[in-house]
Amino acid sequence: MRRESAALVRFLIAGAIAAGSAGMSVPARAQSASLESAVKATFVTKFAPFVSWPPTSFPLPGSSFNICLLGSDAVSDLIEQAAAGQSIEDRPIVAHHVVGNASFSACQILYVAKTETNAAQALAASKGVPILTVTDAEGANTRGIINFVVVDNHVRFDIDDSEAARSNLTISSKMLALAHDVVPRPQGRKL
Repeated sequence: MRRESAALVRFLIAGAIAAGSAGMSVPARAQSASLESAVKATFVTKFAPFVSWPPTSFPLPGSSFNICLLGSDAVSDLIEQAAAGQSIEDRPIVAHHVVGNASFSACQILYVAKTETNAAQALAASKGVPILTVTDAEGANTRGIINFVVVDNHVRFDIDDSEAARSNLTISSKMLALAHDVVPRPQGRKL
């Protein structure tokens, strides 16, 4: 519990600094695209401590924590940089690009780039699988469990906790409280 609280404090501080910098009374469209991308990349690497995966997601005790990147954009490039040298629960975080219809079975997080033309197919392939899908999309069929949005000049995120439940993932109530919008988990499913 203490580790989660410390991680939450770091997450909040990083998010507040990044989001605060991004929202200094400048319209969202005029913000630096690189700053917005950096905020999103930081969020992706900081989501992990607030999500629980089933034990079968990690084949060996020392298995790496894999962030798979589908498509290429500024956010995916920055995720690789942000993940370098990081770890979660003694598991090294490894961020790497996957191609097309690659198997996502080794992924704990799948970031789908905004420019990815096969986003809908990739998200459909990952439904019901314990993979936290993260997107930056506007279309309903190209939104992951977590989807970035810009609200009042700040990078925020929506969470589909119902889809997380179907994927056998549990998202911390602390992270749900930080979300801009939450699709609730079906009744009877505990957080």
